[in-house]
Amino acid sequence: MKIILFFGAGASFGSGGCNRIPPLATTLYKELQDSFPNSWGAADPALNEIFEKNFELGMNELCKDDTNLSPLDSAQMVREMAAYFSSLKIENLELNLYYRLFKKYRDELLNQNITIATLNYDLLIDQALISLGIDIDHHVEHYTKIYAATLFKPHGACNFLLNGFIVSGQNARLIMGNGGRVNGHISIEYEESLKNSLNEKFPVMSYFTPDKVTKFGEPHIERIRHEFTKKIYQAKSIITVGIKPNISDKHIWDPLTLSGHELSIISAEEEFGSYIEETNRNSTCYLGSKFDDCFNSICEKIDQNINAFRNKRNITLP
Repeated sequence: MKIILFFGAGASFGSGGCNRIPPLATTLYKELQDSFPNSWGAADPALNEIFEKNFELGMNELCKDDTNLSPLDSAQMVREMAAYFSSLKIENLELNLYYRLFKKYRDELLNQNITIATLNYDLLIDQALISLGIDIDHHVEHYTKIYAATLFKPHGACNFLLNGFIVSGQNARLIMGNGGRVNGHISIEYEESLKNSLNEKFPVMSYFTPDKVTKFGEPHIERIRHEFTKKIYQAKSIITVGIKPNISDKHIWDPLTLSGHELSIISAEEEFGSYIEETNRNSTCYLGSKFDDCFNSICEKIDQNINAFRNKRNITLP
């Protein structure tokens, strides 16, 4: 029995119990402007207009080598984005859906019958797992941890930090702009260590652009994506929460579509309808549009798979 719980921005947005509501793509730019008025809040008006229409296209312009839209240090702006996501905290665990879900299925997570994945840069899932005393295997290291929850982050995270390369000013701007790649070892940091390191190190995060390019630590992200794709094809059931089905994101939706296993989707209903119309995928069901409304449905799906697995071995849940 292998189940994948795959979370996107809509899941964190509706997870509850946080110090503030995590943003969606439509509100992220305003959040960054308010948090960093001297950089994000001081963007060139032309760039500002693009960001307000579509955050991904705004980031695309920011990282172009020939852009004259912003005099700002684009590397610093990406670091600030990482700092923003690292500031999101779970304040009330019992009100948080991540925590409640992982608490309910703690044993299945530790036995790796359930795998977690997220496209989010934030650390809310990490916080929920750590609060439950669960060790995390991010598949960044070149070995597999025993008795730990697997957490794939195919777009990286705000606390994946590249060691051995210090980012500063124009040098970082040129590296981001000219298509170059920088690699090194990754450290995974939290709390004060993370806050201090973000002043010097660069976060290993796929840029929030249409192609999700990764210019710092790309081999690590490619390895995570490769391992996650293998897990998708091995899974019996996959549940996506708060992720827009977007077949143009081929590194994500190609394996999800081609795997052929049970796929349950929580997203806007029109997004689900478009996905089915474009792919004609079988074994796909729509659970609803919101994490909190679908929490019991997620648990029912998981329990169905657990019972089916155990019944094959003549074992029933108490």
